Amino acid sequence: MLEKIFVQYQTTFKPTFASRLWTRRCRWLIGKPEDLGLDMLSPGVKDSYYNIKIDRTPPATQAEFNEVWRPDMQLAELHRVIYAPTVSRGAFWVSLAVCSVFCVLAWLPMPGKHGSFKTPSVSSSSSKAASAPASTDGWTKAKCEATKFSTDWKVVGICQDLGVPGFSHDEAPTN
Repeated sequence: MLEKIFVQYQTTFKPTFASRLWTRRCRWLIGKPEDLGLDMLSPGVKDSYYNIKIDRTPPATQAEFNEVWRPDMQLAELHRVIYAPTVSRGAFWVSLAVCSVFCVLAWLPMPGKHGSFKTPSVSSSSSKAASAPASTDGWTKAKCEATKFSTDWKVVGICQDLGVPGFSHDEAPTN
């Protein structure tokens, strides 16, 4: 049970999720170590080239460690240090492109009801007064003036659409 929680109790070695994810992403974006001109590295160093440091396990024998692993790891580390600024610039440009795409998508109009796009409309009180609604249910300005103190919101809405003063959006009807 402890080997599942603590790394030091593990009996078999398995790279962490972060190392596996990092390796897949780097091999796809940057390339395999063979493509970067590191053909001469040993297979163990090539496999763990993009791993996190703790997941780069050396060989079990001291002789193999001194003869192969150490020089190859030093060469791989030198290669990582040399190409770090290039990789950083590439990561910056990719991030900038992705953020720009998200900004453009956020700026586009959103679909309204039934998949149609709504354009923002700017309306003024004078344009509302000029255009009466299609259905006023027989209401006229004189009838609105007579029921000026109505609490019925339907009446208030019709009178607002007719442009009768006293029925503004800011004023609530009183009893």
